[in-house]
Amino acid sequence: IYVLPTTSDSIYEDDGVTYSDIMTKYISDVQLKKPSSIQVNYKNVEYIRPHIFIKVYLDRYDLRYDTVANSVKRYLIDRYSRYNRKIGQALYKSQLSSEILSAFDYIKYLEVVSLEGESNGALKVNNLQYIDLLFDNISVMTVPYTEE
Repeated sequence: IYVLPTTSDSIYEDDGVTYSDIMTKYISDVQLKKPSSIQVNYKNVEYIRPHIFIKVYLDRYDLRYDTVANSVKRYLIDRYSRYNRKIGQALYKSQLSSEILSAFDYIKYLEVVSLEGESNGALKVNNLQYIDLLFDNISVMTVPYTEE
């Protein structure tokens, strides 16, 4: 059994209880016959912080025109937090586009212009890495939408 902490960057909790203590209690609670076969590993997680550049097309008279960029940024930061994503989960341009368009139905058109570190439209990560999006790493430009 591999235990990966989800609430801190340490194998020690604030109250001093280690994950080994938790596993030992679990072993005694379920009365495992071979407790020595339980292995507890803590692995250091690496955070990848790619820069994403997005163009959002919106009706220039829409009252949300000036605020949509920050709204999209906040949405992506929440959507891609470690609590909503699996470790090692790739990030795809098309996936970003469809998620944003689903969440903001008033956006007319959307382009994920670039995704730093991508190859073939996806940012690949290994099984010890999280994608961590930060406000400063997401650039959103709002562009007036014209039907031509």
